[in-house]
Amino acid sequence: MLRRSTTKLSLALLASASFALTGCAGAANEEASPASAASAGPERGTFEFQTPRYGSESDLVIRIPAALLDAAEQDDRELLVTSVTAKARDLDSSDYCAVDLAVSYAAKGADSLAASTVEDPEATTSEELTYILQSNFGVDTMAEFEEQYADDPEAQARLEELTAGLEDYVDTTAGKTAWQNVASRIAGDSSASALIDELDDADPKAGVFISENLKTLTFVQRCASSEMDDDHTRSFMFPVKTDDDTATFAAVDISVMKSGTLTITEATVSDYELDSNGDWIGR
Repeated sequence: MLRRSTTKLSLALLASASFALTGCAGAANEEASPASAASAGPERGTFEFQTPRYGSESDLVIRIPAALLDAAEQDDRELLVTSVTAKARDLDSSDYCAVDLAVSYAAKGADSLAASTVEDPEATTSEELTYILQSNFGVDTMAEFEEQYADDPEAQARLEELTAGLEDYVDTTAGKTAWQNVASRIAGDSSASALIDELDDADPKAGVFISENLKTLTFVQRCASSEMDDDHTRSFMFPVKTDDDTATFAAVDISVMKSGTLTITEATVSDYELDSNGDWIGR
């Protein structure tokens, strides 16, 4: 598993940027300095991780900026999703709101995300068991564990607890469908996922819905009470492929109001940050 640090886009770092709903942003200075021009940001209605929060009263494009894509490529990181277009979806419900997300994948990005994380269940179970033994008991094999902890019922009980359901979990993971794999990697919650055909706009249930062609994701969630409501959101993640893993490169939390107003309530980027000139640099 790739270990990474995650940086929130802080107000201190981006002091010159302001939260604005589309249509309400102030006019830019006519005589901008080179530094301010570089960090002026994308067109209205497009979020490129330039501010900690961002809102739109209509469609909202969320994308990885070109400069950040370049930085990732220089570090041999392959972005699997480059952008998503969010649009509020009408529901016949006072309890729930929804947002449709049209996902733009990089070349072969959808295929990579749809692939199973478990190609050999038996080998994966063995690897997971070895990790549990090494990280918790300082041994590599069950034979070593039995020899070292033969008279330690507490350690034996602990191992039983840690390995309970391991084989079932691996088998279940190996048996996931393509859309379940994609949902778990870009929405992080395959257990709450279903195909979009199962979404009933007249009687919606909270969850993540995805089209069979993997191009559309729909979040059904509690309606936000305001643009500043951080309690009713769902996360969309931009995954990246490294040499031996798939990890979250960037993520946004999205809220939606009954009026259709969409808000990015939090944005994070892993391993990169904006410097004072508006350039993306590694951490």
